Amino acid sequence: MKHIKKFNEELSVDNPENFDSEEVSMSLSDWWISCDDALPKHNQLVVTYAPESQMSKVNICEFKKGISKEERKQLGGGYAYIDTERARRIKAGDEDGNNRKPYCFIVSGGPGQYFGQEVTHWMPLPSDPGTI
Repeated sequence: MKHIKKFNEELSVDNPENFDSEEVSMSLSDWWISCDDALPKHNQLVVTYAPESQMSKVNICEFKKGISKEERKQLGGGYAYIDTERARRIKAGDEDGNNRKPYCFIVSGGPGQYFGQEVTHWMPLPSDPGTI
């Protein structure tokens, strides 16, 4: 439950009676993982933070690993026609065009995606309440 309470830092300022001192003293930086430090697993659902996005800054997304420019060179120019697992993978995460990273984050339950460079931090989803 601390994950959800901590995530809503704004609420702790407005309603301090809802939080104990341990929860208030913990910083959100304890939960967020920088994309420069580590990335989620392929297809993992995570909470993302995209501070400069035109969409919501915080969202639940599915991480999609794409193909880097270097991998594309190794596959050849017409990689879309090569019958391999990597060539058939979703191309939304490819490092190409506007996406400057070889991955992206697909918004869960709705249209849209974040280019790799738009998301600066992520965190795993909290555990299912039935498993706590």
